[in-house]
Amino acid sequence: MKQLVIAGGKGGTGKTTLAVSFLSLSEAGVLVDCDVDAPNAHLLLGPSGEEQVAGRVDGEVARIDEATCTRCGECEDICPFYAVQEFRVEGLFCRGCAVCTMICPVGAISMVRRKVGDIRIAKTEYGPLVWGKLSPGEAGTGKFINALRDVGGEVAIREGAELVIVDASAGIGCPLISSITGADLMLAVAEPTISGKSDLKRALKVAGHFGVRTLVCVNQYDLHKPTAREVERMGEDMGAEPIDRIPYDPEVVRATVEGLPVAAVSDGPAARAIKKVFGMVMEHLN
Repeated sequence: MKQLVIAGGKGGTGKTTLAVSFLSLSEAGVLVDCDVDAPNAHLLLGPSGEEQVAGRVDGEVARIDEATCTRCGECEDICPFYAVQEFRVEGLFCRGCAVCTMICPVGAISMVRRKVGDIRIAKTEYGPLVWGKLSPGEAGTGKFINALRDVGGEVAIREGAELVIVDASAGIGCPLISSITGADLMLAVAEPTISGKSDLKRALKVAGHFGVRTLVCVNQYDLHKPTAREVERMGEDMGAEPIDRIPYDPEVVRATVEGLPVAAVSDGPAARAIKKVFGMVMEHLN
């Protein structure tokens, strides 16, 4: 069983478009949508049947014992998320780092458990899908992503799947780090823009730090070909091999509106390029 991560450093590059198309092209695959802050793979795969709740993910939040607190203010000064206000913890801001418990001179702060979200599983026409549903006010964490990937691996073993496709979240924080750690290969999807190039560079640095092999694919390359070439050269300089490009194609928009993987319903230029990219990625995996 191989694990492929599709990332890009920023939102809107086409990661999910490729992820759902790759699932439709794989003979035996599982898709894990690790963008828990904005999961949308289920919108393009049309899960058949009811969703199953595969597990609950808990986190921790700080709590101040008002009877013990001396109101020294050290916790408020040190909190990196500004969650301590007037000697009380604002739960929506607290990210459970526990630094306040370490700094409190009288031990008035403790960590208590709270629900972060659920892990969902559903069958689709193209294979199993695993994704997360956050509780209101919560944010994606590395712990949540690890739990999603664990469930995805269990589903792959149960279904006899040969490929686990991880649709990573945007950015380069804990969710991306947890998405790529231990993966066999990362496909970095970039757009031919200045921001796309900048964010891709940061994502490649993260992948390089963790020793993850990386390929680069420029999506909608023909929107600005000079920048597309710059993105590919930058990838090469950072040790990430550029593979085939994907052109802009209105068929992608049509398939998205209909809630379908473009590679499964179109034979247009983008769909043909995605199929070629999938073949190249599988060659690198194998």
